[in-house]
Amino acid sequence: MRGVLKTCGDGKMTKSITNKLLRAGASWGGFTTAQYLSQGGDFFGKIVVQYLAYFLGLYFAIGVFLDLFLLGATAFAGINYSTNAEAFLKAVKQARPLSSHPRLANFIVK
Repeated sequence: MRGVLKTCGDGKMTKSITNKLLRAGASWGGFTTAQYLSQGGDFFGKIVVQYLAYFLGLYFAIGVFLDLFLLGATAFAGINYSTNAEAFLKAVKQARPLSSHPRLANFIVK
């Protein structure tokens, strides 16, 4: 893990973790707001606001989950290859030649 932290540099890891914590807080806030609205009194448009809060809570929860998955995959690759992103991309290109995907060859920089 120490090698992965060194390759990120410039505080990117701290910014990424802070972003995930803020998204997790927003997700919790959305679900808490929706639950609070469900227990409160009736008002016009209550169900719309409640569903919007649930949607935002779920949206941010999915974002946190996918970001954590990406962080874990990047850390796992960094630990396994003990390298930076450029060397990792080079290894991926060697493992899967461009000739096997002719339609994607135009999009990948050689």
